[in-house]
Amino acid sequence: RTKNALAYAMFVLARYEDAIALAMSSVALDLSIGGRFQIAKTLTNIGQCYARLGDLPRALVYLKRARDAHEGGRAYLQKALSVYAERTDTEALWTREVIDLYLQ
Repeated sequence: RTKNALAYAMFVLARYEDAIALAMSSVALDLSIGGRFQIAKTLTNIGQCYARLGDLPRALVYLKRARDAHEGGRAYLQKALSVYAERTDTEALWTREVIDLYLQ
């Protein structure tokens, strides 16, 4: 969880490449201990990083992996979508677009 928290901090700071690197190592650790829900959250964060970098195809790959990693992945994304629903800035619009594509 610590690596994923650091990855999220990098995401908030718009250091997406750093966030992806930390999140990838977090996924490897979670796989070794079987943390399915944490893996889904981390894969979702990686997908959002790729979306912010403008790599929508790769973003969708990771969002689909998140869904497959945990049965509640779809609900998690719907919750994420609701968080961005009230925002109108460019970042929120990109994130909503990516999540909408995934949920279709």
